[in-house]
Amino acid sequence: MCPKIVQKYIERPYLLRFGENDNRKFDIRQWVFVNSFDPLDVYIYRKAYLRICAQNYDVDQFSDLTRHISNYSINKEAELTMSTDQFEEYLENRDVRNAGKKWDSFFLPKITDIIRTTLRQMADQAIENRPNSFELYGFDFVLDKDLNPWMIEANMSPACAERKDWLVEMLDDMGNGVVNLIEAKVKFNRMISRHTFEVQNAN
Repeated sequence: MCPKIVQKYIERPYLLRFGENDNRKFDIRQWVFVNSFDPLDVYIYRKAYLRICAQNYDVDQFSDLTRHISNYSINKEAELTMSTDQFEEYLENRDVRNAGKKWDSFFLPKITDIIRTTLRQMADQAIENRPNSFELYGFDFVLDKDLNPWMIEANMSPACAERKDWLVEMLDDMGNGVVNLIEAKVKFNRMISRHTFEVQNAN
């Protein structure tokens, strides 16, 4: 029998409230560059972005995927996204209880801890280390009502569609960071902190 993973559904997620009757679920896409699993070298991009469901969240309507799954393939007609900077502005202007919570100091450290734990488990149990190779992952998270992040999945070779002007800039910045890290590896046979990727010591 193939191994299976069972996930608890977060039935009370944090919702974006754009109007009196407008409550949208979303997830967070975080890019992670892994140079090696043995030793474990992990680089986490300093920013992320939100993918927003096209319809209001309703736990009683599971058959309507646009209310529960924020993937672009499901919501491409609406194509709703938000940068982490815009999310900070949303909290500041629309959520008094969570105003002042910043991506770098509040959200990213929690997400980084989850990524570290996940990749350590992968390195110990699931992934064969292949020298002179690397992988870019797209880690997806959902926030619960208390803004705690929960990992949904990790995608290999994530899609990088340029759908908004700010996302084009972010993708270019992230791509340049990946190239710089690969260049450093090829030239110096080691990973160094450069450009906008943040070094995470996951050992």
